[in-house]
Amino acid sequence: MENNSQKQQNKSDNSDSNNKESTNSGGNDDTPSTSSSQPKDIIHDDVCAICFDDVSMLDLAKFRQGTCCGKVMHTKCNDQLAGAEGLSYETRNSCPMCRAKIDPDEGSKENVERLHRWSQLGKSWAQLHLSSLYERGLGVNKDIKRTFELLKLAADQGHHIAQFNLGSMYADGEGCVRSDTLSLNYFKLAADQGFAGAQYNVGVAYSTGIGVEQSDTKAFKFLELAADQGNCDAQFKLGSMYAKGRGVIQSDTLSYKYFQLSAIQGYAKAQSNIGVYYAQGKGVEQSNTKARKWWTKAAAQGIEEAIKGLK
Repeated sequence: MENNSQKQQNKSDNSDSNNKESTNSGGNDDTPSTSSSQPKDIIHDDVCAICFDDVSMLDLAKFRQGTCCGKVMHTKCNDQLAGAEGLSYETRNSCPMCRAKIDPDEGSKENVERLHRWSQLGKSWAQLHLSSLYERGLGVNKDIKRTFELLKLAADQGHHIAQFNLGSMYADGEGCVRSDTLSLNYFKLAADQGFAGAQYNVGVAYSTGIGVEQSDTKAFKFLELAADQGNCDAQFKLGSMYAKGRGVIQSDTLSYKYFQLSAIQGYAKAQSNIGVYYAQGKGVEQSNTKARKWWTKAAAQGIEEAIKGLK
């Protein structure tokens, strides 16, 4: 089954998230509790082709969608099928619904033909996948304008990932005339469906006033939605907002909480800030040992403030 990858994770200003490192430097023993608010979910029209339970479309790592017939499976169900002993190779690698080969190699002739066929029938998931092939020139000639056209078809049908990716294209002027306003419009559409990356981007837009009137209050609203889904960029932003009292009542305790949530996921600048908070006893009980622990993690990712703190 095909992976459902985003075009980009986040569009952000240069103040925080451009310094994010993908490496997780490990957890710690001071994990704070996360928010209890429940994010909106998007349930696929169809149930899992194997277990027949609902399939959430928000967590891209937890479902697969075949290009054969468009049916979805939970990733764990797909993996169990592929590794099932006692089944033939053909059965393990065939769609349980239409019995076709689950997925040919991405960009192969069969893969491209399938996606073209489903796209012409107006299937937004196929338009999204095909747009990715045109963006990368995989199995087709690279064509950014065609990428944009396919994404718009899918986005205008309500596909949240296509809306997010189209927002990214408008932000960069890829395949279209650059527009902060249209970028924000599509990010908002995806954000309203509960997509954390889009919620983060809308929050950043309100924070910076790009494409919309600046509003710390609205920035906080969208960033909190993304943070509550575990978006480490949004968690870092909230930590900064609580530290400065931007859009919220200033709180060292809540600032520490959100920096901590972000730091646990490996966000280097959050790790450095947590080191400072422990060193100063700011929002948390003072501890030089824990300060050094977090500075060490941040220093390993090249954060100068953390390196200085260790000296």
